[in-house]
Amino acid sequence: QINVLDDELIDDEAAFVDLTKRFLSSLDDDTDRDIVMFKLKGKTQSEIAEKLGFTQGAIANGLRR
Repeated sequence: QINVLDDELIDDEAAFVDLTKRFLSSLDDDTDRDIVMFKLKGKTQSEIAEKLGFTQGAIANGLRR
């Protein structure tokens, strides 16, 4: 189960996938989408930075946004 901001729980995998897709589509920048996708796949900030050609600090800033 996934706890969402309004403290309701999502226990349906399809609902989680839908929520994730809607969140990703709300991002204006392809790089931001890539950062989130790598993070969802369990990559560290350093690994993401290396793959995308950015510094770890830039990736940290992207995740904060």
